[in-house]
Amino acid sequence: MVRETLHKLAHGESLTFAEAEAMMDVIALGEVAPTQVAAFLTALRVKGESVSEIAGCAHSLRKHAVVVPHSQTQIFDCCGTGGDNSHSFNISTAASLVVAACGVPVAKHGNRAMSSSCGSADLLEAAGVNLELSPQRAAQLLDNIGYCFLFAPHYHPAMKNVAAVRKELAFRTVFNMLGPLLNPARATHQLIGTATRQTAELIASAAQHLPETTIVTVHNSHGFDEILPTGINHRFQWLDADLFSDPIELPLALQNGYVPADLRGGDKEANLAILRAVLDGKDSAYKIATILNAGFALVVAEESR
Repeated sequence: MVRETLHKLAHGESLTFAEAEAMMDVIALGEVAPTQVAAFLTALRVKGESVSEIAGCAHSLRKHAVVVPHSQTQIFDCCGTGGDNSHSFNISTAASLVVAACGVPVAKHGNRAMSSSCGSADLLEAAGVNLELSPQRAAQLLDNIGYCFLFAPHYHPAMKNVAAVRKELAFRTVFNMLGPLLNPARATHQLIGTATRQTAELIASAAQHLPETTIVTVHNSHGFDEILPTGINHRFQWLDADLFSDPIELPLALQNGYVPADLRGGDKEANLAILRAVLDGKDSAYKIATILNAGFALVVAEESR
Protein backbone atom coordinates (compact mmCIF):
# COMPACT_ATOMS: atom_id res chain seq x y z
CA MET A 1 0.00 0.00 0.00
CA VAL A 2 2.81 2.41 0.85
CA ARG A 3 4.55 1.92 -2.48
CA GLU A 4 1.31 2.42 -4.39
CA THR A 5 0.59 5.61 -2.46
CA LEU A 6 4.04 7.03 -3.15
CA HIS A 7 3.76 6.07 -6.81
CA LYS A 8 0.47 7.94 -7.11
CA LEU A 9 1.88 11.06 -5.48
CA ALA A 10 5.03 10.90 -7.61
CA HIS A 11 2.78 11.20 -10.66
CA GLY A 12 1.15 14.33 -9.27
CA GLU A 13 -2.14 12.67 -8.34
CA SER A 14 -3.96 13.56 -5.13
CA LEU A 15 -4.98 10.88 -2.65
CA THR A 16 -8.57 10.24 -1.67
CA PHE A 17 -9.66 10.75 1.94
CA ALA A 18 -9.46 6.98 2.52
CA GLU A 19 -6.02 6.66 0.92
CA ALA A 20 -4.59 9.53 2.97
CA GLU A 21 -6.11 8.12 6.16
CA ALA A 22 -4.70 4.65 5.46
CA MET A 23 -1.23 6.01 4.76
CA MET A 24 -1.21 8.09 7.93
CA ASP A 25 -2.48 5.10 9.92
CA VAL A 26 0.59 3.01 9.08
CA ILE A 27 2.89 5.99 9.67
CA ALA A 28 1.30 6.54 13.09
CA LEU A 29 1.88 2.88 13.95
CA GLY A 30 5.57 3.16 13.07
CA GLU A 31 5.26 0.73 10.17
CA VAL A 32 6.74 2.99 7.49
CA ALA A 33 10.48 3.42 6.92
CA PRO A 34 11.86 6.94 7.55
CA THR A 35 12.87 7.25 3.90
CA GLN A 36 9.30 6.50 2.83
CA VAL A 37 7.89 8.97 5.36
CA ALA A 38 10.23 11.60 3.95
CA ALA A 39 9.16 10.72 0.41
CA PHE A 40 5.49 10.97 1.39
CA LEU A 41 5.85 14.37 3.05
CA THR A 42 8.03 15.74 0.25
CA ALA A 43 5.70 14.50 -2.48
CA LEU A 44 2.72 16.12 -0.76
CA ARG A 45 4.60 19.39 -0.40
CA VAL A 46 5.77 19.45 -4.04
CA LYS A 47 2.32 18.53 -5.39
CA GLY A 48 0.50 20.70 -2.90
CA GLU A 49 -1.65 19.16 -0.19
CA SER A 50 -5.30 18.67 -1.16
CA VAL A 51 -8.38 19.04 1.00
CA SER A 52 -9.02 15.28 1.03
CA GLU A 53 -5.40 14.58 2.02
CA ILE A 54 -5.47 17.04 4.92
CA ALA A 55 -8.81 15.72 6.17
CA GLY A 56 -7.82 12.07 5.78
CA CYS A 57 -4.54 12.54 7.63
CA ALA A 58 -6.30 14.51 10.38
CA HIS A 59 -8.95 11.82 10.80
CA SER A 60 -6.23 9.21 11.19
CA LEU A 61 -4.21 11.12 13.77
CA ARG A 62 -7.34 11.95 15.75
CA LYS A 63 -7.87 8.20 16.17
CA HIS A 64 -4.32 7.73 17.45
CA ALA A 65 -4.39 10.64 19.92
CA VAL A 66 -4.69 10.28 23.69
CA VAL A 67 -8.20 11.52 24.52
CA VAL A 68 -9.09 13.89 27.38
CA PRO A 69 -12.05 12.27 29.22
CA HIS A 70 -14.07 15.40 30.05
CA SER A 71 -17.86 15.70 30.43
CA GLN A 72 -18.43 18.90 28.44
CA THR A 73 -20.75 18.98 25.43
CA GLN A 74 -19.06 22.02 23.90
CA ILE A 75 -15.33 22.70 23.82
CA PHE A 76 -13.58 25.62 22.14
CA ASP A 77 -10.00 26.04 20.95
CA CYS A 78 -8.23 28.84 19.13
CA CYS A 79 -4.74 28.59 17.70
CA GLY A 80 -2.64 29.32 14.66
CA THR A 81 -0.68 27.14 12.28
CA GLY A 82 2.40 29.26 12.98
CA GLY A 83 5.07 29.78 10.40
CA ASP A 84 4.32 33.45 9.82
CA ASN A 85 7.75 34.39 11.23
CA SER A 86 6.20 37.51 12.73
CA HIS A 87 7.57 36.86 16.24
CA SER A 88 4.36 38.41 17.53
CA PHE A 89 2.89 38.20 21.02
CA ASN A 90 0.83 35.07 21.78
CA ILE A 91 -2.50 36.61 20.77
CA SER A 92 -4.53 33.40 20.51
CA THR A 93 -3.35 32.26 23.95
CA ALA A 94 -4.43 35.54 25.51
CA ALA A 95 -7.73 35.36 23.64
CA SER A 96 -8.34 31.81 24.87
CA LEU A 97 -8.17 33.01 28.48
CA VAL A 98 -10.66 35.79 27.77
CA VAL A 99 -13.03 33.36 26.05
CA ALA A 100 -12.88 31.01 29.05
CA ALA A 101 -13.54 33.94 31.39
CA CYS A 102 -16.71 34.58 29.37
CA GLY A 103 -17.96 31.13 30.31
CA VAL A 104 -17.00 29.07 27.26
CA PRO A 105 -15.05 25.88 28.13
CA VAL A 106 -11.64 26.09 26.45
CA ALA A 107 -9.14 23.30 25.88
CA LYS A 108 -6.08 25.12 24.57
CA HIS A 109 -3.99 22.72 22.51
CA GLY A 110 -0.45 23.93 21.87
CA ASN A 111 3.27 23.41 21.79
CA ARG A 112 6.56 25.16 22.33
CA ALA A 113 7.86 27.77 19.92
CA MET A 114 8.46 26.73 16.33
CA SER A 115 8.99 29.89 14.26
CA SER A 116 8.80 32.41 17.12
CA SER A 117 10.64 33.00 20.38
CA CYS A 118 7.76 31.92 22.59
CA GLY A 119 5.05 29.35 21.94
CA SER A 120 1.81 28.95 23.88
CA ALA A 121 3.38 26.23 26.03
CA ASP A 122 6.40 28.42 26.79
CA LEU A 123 4.19 31.35 27.81
CA LEU A 124 1.83 29.38 30.03
CA GLU A 125 4.69 27.46 31.61
CA ALA A 126 6.29 30.80 32.51
CA ALA A 127 2.96 31.77 34.08
CA GLY A 128 3.11 28.68 36.30
CA VAL A 129 0.97 26.27 34.29
CA ASN A 130 1.97 22.62 34.74
CA LEU A 131 2.53 21.08 31.30
CA GLU A 132 2.89 17.57 32.74
CA LEU A 133 -0.73 17.06 33.77
CA SER A 134 -2.34 13.72 33.00
CA PRO A 135 -5.34 13.62 30.64
CA GLN A 136 -7.55 12.88 33.65
CA ARG A 137 -6.30 15.93 35.55
CA ALA A 138 -6.69 18.12 32.45
CA ALA A 139 -10.28 16.88 32.17
CA GLN A 140 -10.90 17.79 35.82
CA LEU A 141 -9.66 21.33 35.21
CA LEU A 142 -11.80 21.63 32.11
CA ASP A 143 -14.89 20.42 33.97
CA ASN A 144 -14.24 22.44 37.14
CA ILE A 145 -12.85 25.78 35.95
CA GLY A 146 -13.56 25.70 32.22
CA TYR A 147 -9.95 25.87 31.01
CA CYS A 148 -7.04 23.53 30.50
CA PHE A 149 -3.86 23.50 28.45
CA LEU A 150 -3.03 20.37 26.46
CA PHE A 151 0.68 20.08 25.70
CA ALA A 152 0.69 18.50 22.25
CA PRO A 153 3.65 16.07 22.65
CA HIS A 154 1.89 14.32 25.55
CA TYR A 155 -1.21 13.56 23.49
CA HIS A 156 0.20 12.53 20.14
CA PRO A 157 2.64 9.64 20.63
CA ALA A 158 2.39 8.88 16.90
CA MET A 159 4.24 12.12 16.18
CA LYS A 160 7.39 10.56 17.65
CA ASN A 161 7.55 8.35 14.57
CA VAL A 162 8.00 11.37 12.30
CA ALA A 163 9.85 13.83 14.52
CA ALA A 164 13.33 13.01 13.22
CA VAL A 165 12.21 13.08 9.59
CA ARG A 166 10.45 16.42 10.00
CA LYS A 167 13.56 17.91 11.57
CA GLU A 168 15.81 16.66 8.78
CA LEU A 169 13.51 17.88 6.01
CA ALA A 170 13.81 21.44 7.32
CA PHE A 171 10.69 22.67 5.52
CA ARG A 172 7.07 22.88 6.56
CA THR A 173 5.00 19.78 5.84
CA VAL A 174 1.38 18.71 6.05
CA PHE A 175 1.89 18.21 9.80
CA ASN A 176 2.03 21.97 10.26
CA MET A 177 -1.54 22.17 8.97
CA LEU A 178 -2.66 19.08 10.87
CA GLY A 179 -1.64 20.23 14.35
CA PRO A 180 -4.56 22.61 14.93
CA LEU A 181 -7.02 19.91 13.82
CA LEU A 182 -5.91 17.39 16.43
CA ASN A 183 -7.27 18.75 19.72
CA PRO A 184 -7.26 15.79 22.19
CA ALA A 185 -10.35 17.15 23.96
CA ARG A 186 -12.29 16.78 20.70
CA ALA A 187 -13.03 20.50 20.38
CA THR A 188 -16.47 21.14 18.92
CA HIS A 189 -15.66 24.69 17.78
CA GLN A 190 -12.33 26.01 16.56
CA LEU A 191 -10.89 29.29 15.34
CA ILE A 192 -7.68 28.60 13.41
CA GLY A 193 -5.36 31.30 12.12
CA THR A 194 -3.11 30.72 9.12
CA ALA A 195 -0.17 32.59 7.65
CA THR A 196 -1.44 32.29 4.07
CA ARG A 197 -4.85 32.60 2.45
CA GLN A 198 -4.33 29.30 0.62
CA THR A 199 -3.84 27.42 3.89
CA ALA A 200 -6.89 29.12 5.39
CA GLU A 201 -8.98 27.91 2.45
CA LEU A 202 -7.58 24.37 2.63
CA ILE A 203 -8.19 23.89 6.34
CA ALA A 204 -11.66 25.45 6.20
CA SER A 205 -12.56 23.19 3.27
CA ALA A 206 -11.26 20.13 5.14
CA ALA A 207 -14.03 20.72 7.68
CA GLN A 208 -16.51 19.16 5.25
CA HIS A 209 -14.86 15.80 6.06
CA LEU A 210 -14.68 16.49 9.82
CA PRO A 211 -18.33 17.27 10.66
CA GLU A 212 -17.86 16.81 14.41
CA THR A 213 -16.01 20.15 14.56
CA THR A 214 -17.16 23.62 13.50
CA ILE A 215 -14.04 25.19 12.01
CA VAL A 216 -13.51 28.81 11.03
CA THR A 217 -10.13 29.94 9.70
CA VAL A 218 -8.78 33.48 9.57
CA HIS A 219 -5.90 35.15 7.77
CA ASN A 220 -4.50 38.67 7.91
CA SER A 221 -3.15 40.39 4.80
CA HIS A 222 0.11 41.19 6.60
CA GLY A 223 0.81 37.45 6.63
CA PHE A 224 -0.22 36.88 10.26
CA ASP A 225 -2.16 33.89 11.54
CA GLU A 226 -4.33 36.10 13.76
CA ILE A 227 -6.98 38.81 13.45
CA LEU A 228 -5.17 42.14 13.70
CA PRO A 229 -6.21 45.79 14.16
CA THR A 230 -4.24 46.54 10.98
CA GLY A 231 -4.44 45.21 7.44
CA ILE A 232 -7.34 43.19 6.05
CA ASN A 233 -8.68 40.20 7.96
CA HIS A 234 -10.57 37.44 6.17
CA ARG A 235 -12.54 34.51 7.53
CA PHE A 236 -13.26 31.21 5.81
CA GLN A 237 -15.83 28.54 6.64
CA TRP A 238 -17.35 25.55 4.88
CA LEU A 239 -21.08 26.23 4.76
CA ASP A 240 -23.87 24.62 2.74
CA ALA A 241 -21.50 22.53 0.59
CA ASP A 242 -19.33 25.51 -0.36
CA LEU A 243 -16.42 27.58 0.96
CA PHE A 244 -17.64 30.88 2.37
CA SER A 245 -15.23 33.81 2.64
CA ASP A 246 -15.63 37.44 3.59
CA PRO A 247 -13.63 40.26 5.18
CA ILE A 248 -14.00 40.82 8.91
CA GLU A 249 -15.21 44.37 9.49
CA LEU A 250 -13.47 45.99 12.46
CA PRO A 251 -15.25 48.49 14.72
CA LEU A 252 -13.94 52.02 14.14
CA ALA A 253 -13.11 52.27 17.84
CA LEU A 254 -10.54 49.49 17.41
CA GLN A 255 -8.79 50.99 14.39
CA ASN A 256 -6.10 53.08 16.04
CA GLY A 257 -3.42 53.29 13.38
CA TYR A 258 -1.44 50.32 14.65
CA VAL A 259 1.17 48.59 12.50
CA PRO A 260 2.37 44.96 12.67
CA ALA A 261 5.50 45.96 14.59
CA ASP A 262 3.26 47.08 17.47
CA LEU A 263 2.36 43.42 18.04
CA ARG A 264 5.88 42.07 18.19
CA GLY A 265 6.64 39.88 21.18
CA GLY A 266 9.81 38.58 22.77
CA ASP A 267 10.91 35.66 24.91
CA LYS A 268 8.62 34.00 27.43
CA GLU A 269 9.37 36.51 30.18
CA ALA A 270 8.63 39.46 27.90
CA ASN A 271 5.44 37.88 26.61
CA LEU A 272 4.30 37.03 30.12
CA ALA A 273 4.65 40.70 31.06
CA ILE A 274 2.61 41.64 27.98
CA LEU A 275 -0.06 39.07 28.87
CA ARG A 276 -0.39 40.42 32.39
CA ALA A 277 -0.70 43.97 31.05
CA VAL A 278 -3.39 42.86 28.60
CA LEU A 279 -5.38 41.07 31.29
CA ASP A 280 -5.00 44.14 33.52
CA GLY A 281 -6.67 46.16 30.76
CA LYS A 282 -3.74 48.40 29.83
CA ASP A 283 -4.22 50.02 26.43
CA SER A 284 -2.00 48.69 23.65
CA ALA A 285 -2.10 47.00 20.27
CA TYR A 286 -1.79 43.70 22.16
CA LYS A 287 -4.99 44.43 24.08
CA ILE A 288 -6.91 45.40 20.93
CA ALA A 289 -5.72 42.28 19.08
CA THR A 290 -6.74 40.12 22.03
CA ILE A 291 -10.20 41.73 22.11
CA LEU A 292 -10.65 41.19 18.37
CA ASN A 293 -9.67 37.53 18.48
CA ALA A 294 -11.63 36.79 21.66
CA GLY A 295 -14.70 38.56 20.31
CA PHE A 296 -14.62 36.68 17.04
CA ALA A 297 -13.91 33.46 18.93
CA LEU A 298 -17.13 33.96 20.90
CA VAL A 299 -19.00 34.27 17.61
CA VAL A 300 -17.43 31.02 16.40
CA ALA A 301 -18.29 29.38 19.71
CA GLU A 302 -21.88 30.58 19.21
CA GLU A 303 -21.80 32.33 22.56
CA SER A 304 -21.83 35.94 21.34
CA ARG A 305 -24.25 38.11 23.31
